Amino acid sequence: MIGNFYTKLISAIKFAIQGFLTGTQSRNMRIHLIITLITLIAGLLLRLSLTEFLIILVFIAIVISLELLNSAMEELCNLVESSYNPHVKKIKDMAAAAVLWSSLIALIAGIAIFAPRIFRLFQADKFILN
Repeated sequence: MIGNFYTKLISAIKFAIQGFLTGTQSRNMRIHLIITLITLIAGLLLRLSLTEFLIILVFIAIVISLELLNSAMEELCNLVESSYNPHVKKIKDMAAAAVLWSSLIALIAGIAIFAPRIFRLFQADKFILN
């Protein structure tokens, strides 16, 4: 029974990884992943606190998750309706709006977290600016 549980768990994880890899074929997802990498590297270089880093990770998770859902929604809509349909357009637009909205809020949070550290960096090293 326990072996069956682990077999199903491993199978579910494999499907999830495959779904993520499928999602990375999207241009928008690749953009989000590049921004994620830059953000994480900047966070390490600027020595964000654990709390700040966790906040950044939560926003990254929200944006990436919504982008995956948006892509899945688009695939499903394209499967159900191959020709133009105003209802399908509304569905796709709303899913895209969810990604945009979460991305904007993540950007605001990122600015609030990173800006003070970046300003302090330039104030401490005034020779860089001269």
